[in-house]
Amino acid sequence: MSNFSIDSFSRAIINIINAPTYSDISIETAFHCVLCLINIMDIFPTSVNIIINCQGVSALSQKIQNLEYIDLAEKAIKALEKISSESAVSVLANANLDAILNIMDFFDLSVQTSIFRMLSNICFNLNREDDLRKLMPMIPTLTNLFEIRGTSDKHSEIFELMCASFQSICDSPLRFKDPYTNFAIVSKYYEEINAFGIMDKC
Repeated sequence: MSNFSIDSFSRAIINIINAPTYSDISIETAFHCVLCLINIMDIFPTSVNIIINCQGVSALSQKIQNLEYIDLAEKAIKALEKISSESAVSVLANANLDAILNIMDFFDLSVQTSIFRMLSNICFNLNREDDLRKLMPMIPTLTNLFEIRGTSDKHSEIFELMCASFQSICDSPLRFKDPYTNFAIVSKYYEEINAFGIMDKC
């Protein structure tokens, strides 16, 4: 293991994931490559930064969009959830979360829960005006999902994660670190958020 390069290995794995999936063999290969990334992150937590630098978030996101290969998409979501626990901002910037939310109902409940854990991680780590701007297109979808799922036992964990996400959104200006934050713009964002009733859910 002394000669094992996480950087080189991760780059090779992500290159394979990025390759077109046009046959059963290529789909199976991509699936196991995503599993490899998950295992790498479990064993070497610092590898998350390497995966991000190798455009791993975008590669995983692309695999989620193709629902023809649902097992691959679900595993890619699990990988993104793991990345979000270490670098939520990278997932927000590169994972096309709005599209993932819009196809969420195609996945089983455990995968939907992973999506909301990922979202909760992101909302908890909002600390810049730009982060909030990137989240804004998802607010209508989130509000709608909140209303649809309600507080049923089946969706109780998702409901709790959504409540935590909304609370984190409401609290996010308290975490803003950028001295150049334009709070006039932030205020407009919050007026838009309030129009969807999210503030009442915090």
